[in-house]
Amino acid sequence: MNTHRDADRLRQIARERYGWDRLRPGQLEAMQALLADEDVLVVLPSGFGKSAVYQVAALALDGPTVVVSPRIALHRDQLAGLDAPEAVAVNSAQSKRRDRPRPGSRWRTAREVRPAGTGAAGQT
Repeated sequence: MNTHRDADRLRQIARERYGWDRLRPGQLEAMQALLADEDVLVVLPSGFGKSAVYQVAALALDGPTVVVSPRIALHRDQLAGLDAPEAVAVNSAQSKRRDRPRPGSRWRTAREVRPAGTGAAGQT
């Protein structure tokens, strides 16, 4: 792993894809840790660029990237901001019609499966 080369590459992706001249404190270090295949938990104030950490790092990696976020309200905005037609959001607020995979996506919508004989809350 070449930390300097990774940092330059991450800054270049942020500049070219998102128009950012600089990264905020902590973002670059978290991105580098992701590229080094380390587990990363980013805790920053709202609007401080947590999503950017994962979006930029994902563009530097080969293959699919899974980002787990508890903020359902942000999923659509984040998905819309990505230049990745194969990207999907999976959450409990999805409906069959509204949240179908985007055209060109290789992903298919996952359906919730309940054991036979259980109600909506999973109770018999």
